[in-house]
Amino acid sequence: MAEEKTPDYMSMIATVADAVYGQTSELGHEIMLAWRDFEKTAFAVQDDILAPSTMVREKIRNLIRLLYRVPNSGPKADCDQLRAKNAEYGGSWCKRGGRGAFHMLARKADRLDSQLKKHGSLETGLRAIEDSGEMLADTLGDLRRYLILCEAWHVAREQEQATAKMTTEKLGAQIMQNLNLCTRPGCGHAEASHVSKPQGNFFVRGKCLATNCDCDGFAEQQTLQAITGFDPTKTTI
Repeated sequence: MAEEKTPDYMSMIATVADAVYGQTSELGHEIMLAWRDFEKTAFAVQDDILAPSTMVREKIRNLIRLLYRVPNSGPKADCDQLRAKNAEYGGSWCKRGGRGAFHMLARKADRLDSQLKKHGSLETGLRAIEDSGEMLADTLGDLRRYLILCEAWHVAREQEQATAKMTTEKLGAQIMQNLNLCTRPGCGHAEASHVSKPQGNFFVRGKCLATNCDCDGFAEQQTLQAITGFDPTKTTI
């Protein structure tokens, strides 16, 4: 069997290195790959990127990280601009829900893709002076800030839900504590052991469920506010 000839691989090392470098290290290419990945994940949730989804948020944060590798970008400038825009436009970006927010991002991503194809690379595009239309740096910044808005939406909702849960749990614990303090004189059992039914703004306390309790048949009416410590007409859970 004839020995296989060794190819002149050394003459190809520069070609291979340059090709792989262009595919993996050019920032514009990385951003567009990350966007395509995000698009697939968004499709899985029917483009509703404001609906709770760990995978969507992971892709959003990954895109933000990549976009912060763009020269002359930083959180302070982004936050200042977002606050200024919010004072002018309010929450118009999320007016049509998660699908509307996705299409807002998609328009910027399509614009970015077009600009990168035109200039060949992100670095070249950032140096170019556009004759008309949006500068590449502006497109990158807008996309990054829109993504920050989406992630901020998720973070704020998580915090509000956690606060609401804590408030509800605290209120429930306070109600039970107050109920347990409402014992019938001569009866050593907590109010929770009595049959209690809400009627309007009142609780009607009835027969004690404890075996052989001498307060069987006891009935008393107290206002809900007196028992629970809160006024249902003024409290919103």
